[in-house]
Amino acid sequence: MELGGGQLWASVLTKNYYSKAFVTGTDLSEDAISSARMWEELFAAKLDEAKACASESLPFPDSSIDLIFVFQGAHHFGRHRSTLMEINRVLSPGGTALYLHEPICRQYLHKAAYRRVNRKRPDVNEDVLIYKKIKELGEDAGLSVEVRFAPSLTDRQGVPAIYYYGLNKLPFLQYVLPCCADFIFRKPRVSTAA
Repeated sequence: MELGGGQLWASVLTKNYYSKAFVTGTDLSEDAISSARMWEELFAAKLDEAKACASESLPFPDSSIDLIFVFQGAHHFGRHRSTLMEINRVLSPGGTALYLHEPICRQYLHKAAYRRVNRKRPDVNEDVLIYKKIKELGEDAGLSVEVRFAPSLTDRQGVPAIYYYGLNKLPFLQYVLPCCADFIFRKPRVSTAA
């Protein structure tokens, strides 16, 4: 399942690549989901399911989904605690959820990073995830969490290209400066609840 998939192009691409998998795309916006048809035609693949829902209120049974992914969308979720609790609820035991290529920073830089991304695209409310906070919330939800820093140079030019080049060459900077990261959340195979 793709969570917060917008027009669901990544869901359709996943279905194209893994044709035997049952692929569901979700997004908050019904209008965005209706655009999936265009991607289905382009990639010659049809989603098994597309649903409009909030990230913190998923219309799926407990333990029913093996893999959840979010591609550059989790920074738009407003309620991370309840979203991660809901992810844990719907993941099957041993299942995995991925937040891919998310903008992240440390707490002390959040205000400046938040201002910067919203100045860049004022028409879309953006956020920058405080990676230690997301890690804590995932663990509080009962998931194991791994954070992998991923400062990509793709589609970067000028000063941003130099900045991300520096992050790649001096990896210790990834821990202290705004960067991009992937979050890997895993649900235990056996419940640890008493």
